[in-house]
Amino acid sequence: TTNVALTLDSSQNATFAGDVNISNSSGATLNINTALSAADSKILLHEGSTASPQNGASIRYDGANNLFKIGVGTNVDTTRLTIARDTGNATFAGDVTVNGGNININSSTGPIITLTDTDSTIGVDSIIGHIAFVGTEIASETSRIASVSETAGGEAGLRFYTGSSVTQALKLDISQNATFAGDVTVSGGNLGVGMAASSFAVEIETSGNNGLKVNAGTSGAEESYLGNTGGEASVGTLTNHNFRVIQNGATAVDFDTSKNATFAGTITSGALTVGNSGTSRFTDTSAFPLQISRGLDVDSVGP
Repeated sequence: TTNVALTLDSSQNATFAGDVNISNSSGATLNINTALSAADSKILLHEGSTASPQNGASIRYDGANNLFKIGVGTNVDTTRLTIARDTGNATFAGDVTVNGGNININSSTGPIITLTDTDSTIGVDSIIGHIAFVGTEIASETSRIASVSETAGGEAGLRFYTGSSVTQALKLDISQNATFAGDVTVSGGNLGVGMAASSFAVEIETSGNNGLKVNAGTSGAEESYLGNTGGEASVGTLTNHNFRVIQNGATAVDFDTSKNATFAGTITSGALTVGNSGTSRFTDTSAFPLQISRGLDVDSVGP
C-alpha cells in the first residue's frame, strides 16, 4: 500500500498529508512572500474541508495598506486586530479584557488614552465616552467618569458618578464651572476664591461690586451680603429685607427696611452723635434711660 505524503498540482500548489515541521539550530524561518506588493500573504487555520475556508482564523499581511491583520470568525478573514506596519499602532475590532494583570502605557511625550465616539448624531446629554469602575463585591458598576455632550454640536463637559446607584456627584461644564451634588469639605488647607492661594481659612478676591452672597429660602429672595459696594467694604442685604445681627443665637441688632436700628442691649460709646433730622425719643417709662457721665451738648432743640 502506497500512502501519499505530498501532492503537487498543476498550479504548483503543494498539499501535505501530515504535519510539517521546520527545525533549525540557528532559528527556523518560514518565509511567505507574494510576488505582488498589493496582495495579501496569509496563513489560514480553519476546520472542515470547504474550498472557501470557514470557522477558523487567519494571520495576514495586507500589502496594499501595509497592515498586519489577525482574523477569526465563521469567515476566517474577519479582522479582529490590525497593526500598522510603519507606526505599530494596534486597533481592536471588539472589547479587550485583561485578566490578572495591569495595563502599562509608556511614552516619552506623555501617554494619552483616547476614547472616540463614532456616532455622527450626537445631541445634548449624549455620552461621548466614559470609564466605568466595577466592583466584584457588588457585581456591578460602582463609579464612573463620563464625557457628556452639552451642545447639539457635541461640545462636552465631564461628570463624575459614585455609589452603587451611579449617582452624579460632580459636574464640570464647558465653561469650567463646577457643580457639586453634596457637601464640599476642605481638609488641611485654605480655600481661595478668585485667587491662587490664601493665608486665611477662606478668602475671596473679586473685582467691582462683588462679594459673598448667601440666599435664604427656596426663592433666594432673602439674602445676606459681605463684600464691596461703591468702593466700600459692606455687610448687609442686597434686597429690601430686614438685616439682623445675632449673638449667642439671639438678636443683638435689628435693621428694618427703613434702615432703623433696634438694639437689644445697652449702647456704650465714648461719644454719641444724634443727627439734626428726625426726632430722638426715650421711650422707657420705668426709668430714665439716659445716663451721662461727662456732659451733654445740645446743638438744637426740636419742636
